[in-house]
Amino acid sequence: MSRLKISTRIDSPRTAIIEYKGTRWGTLPAGVLPPPFRLYMDEDMQEEEWLPLRELLFSYNRERLFDYLAKSEHSELQCRRYLKSRLLHPELTEDLIALAKERNFLSNHRYSELYIRSLLESGKSRRYIITKLKLQKIPASIYEPLLQEYYVPEDSQAQLREEIKTLLYRFRELPRAKAREKVYATLYRKGWELEEISLAWNAVGSE
Repeated sequence: MSRLKISTRIDSPRTAIIEYKGTRWGTLPAGVLPPPFRLYMDEDMQEEEWLPLRELLFSYNRERLFDYLAKSEHSELQCRRYLKSRLLHPELTEDLIALAKERNFLSNHRYSELYIRSLLESGKSRRYIITKLKLQKIPASIYEPLLQEYYVPEDSQAQLREEIKTLLYRFRELPRAKAREKVYATLYRKGWELEEISLAWNAVGSE
């Protein structure tokens, strides 16, 4: 026999925290606990007696994860963090991630494609986009082909030239050299490469 403990937190008294064999398995609303399970129980239980509660943890969090994915596209890392916020056991998390992928509800490739297109439309640089994708632990094998497909250097340069014009107007009271320094620093912080900035700067100067 192993110990099953169901507790709550002071700030969330109707949320049941499930522990079995001294390991936390996740949370459930107190109202969905089926008999014989109840709040504040702390007793020995056979493995086969525990399994229905484990299955409930899986099915309840499966619906929560699928709802989360239905609202908007998410990366695998975001889904793992979401399930972790629900205190879900890693074993159940892995099973749910695998199921979401199997049903094509979760796809790092689809997430990356939509994210790249969105960032490009908002005028973000290639370096900025790659940095953001790396933060989501998206491998280069996924994002590099997508960037080759969607990233158009000419469009990027056109966007950069417009940003330079806007910044020059903002810094119009400064000497030209100081304004140039401010423009370069601002754009570099936003993820543009110095070579890209220089090319666009020269183009603006020749207009």
